[in-house]
Order: sequence, then C-alpha cells, then structure tokens
Amino acid sequence: MNLVDLHCLELFPEMKEQFQALDLERASDEGSYIFHEDYFLRFALDQNENKMLKRIADYIEELACSENKQIRNLAQIGVLEGMINSNFTKIAKHLGQNSKSMVGLAEKRLMFKKSDWL
Repeated sequence: MNLVDLHCLELFPEMKEQFQALDLERASDEGSYIFHEDYFLRFALDQNENKMLKRIADYIEELACSENKQIRNLAQIGVLEGMINSNFTKIAKHLGQNSKSMVGLAEKRLMFKKSDWL
C-alpha cells in the first residue's frame, strides 16, 4: 500500500470496518486516485457527525497543503471534486483555506457556483 493511502487509513481506521482490507489494498495498488475516489470518498459521504466531518476536512487540507503537486491534485480532483459532484455541502463549513481555494478553482470546470457550495 502506498504511503498516502496508508496515512489515510491511519487517520481513519473506521474505513477498515466499512470496507474489506483486500479491497482497500487492491485499490491502493491501482493508485491513490482509485483509493480516494472509490473508498475514501464513499466513506466520507456516509458521515454526518460534525467531529468526523472536521477530521475529514483536516485531512483534505493536509493534502491541499502538500509540497507535492500530485498530492495537491489528489486533494482537488480525487477528493474535493468528487464531493462537489456528490453535492456533499455539509463538509464545506469545515474546509480549510487551501481546500476552499481548490473548490474555487473547480468552479468553472465543474460548472457550479462556488457561492452555492461554500
């Protein structure tokens, strides 16, 4: 399992209760986009508790602040844009500054109003 996905599982051990370990490992072997789009995003969309939403938003902000451009792209394209497409607005109030900026960057490409989402 790659380091980004492993870190995600360390922060969200609850994912191991929701998904089979072998499925998570296979997704990670395919790449972080598969892991995050197919599993982390699905896990996140199932959450309603503010404390968990804050944890999720903090993780997204951590990715968004990475010095590694590929990890920042993962935050924007693999996670945030999936949340936007799923209309997961309840995460919006918990997002950090860099994550909110990424939502703004996605506005034109995804054809939604940032003001409606944030």
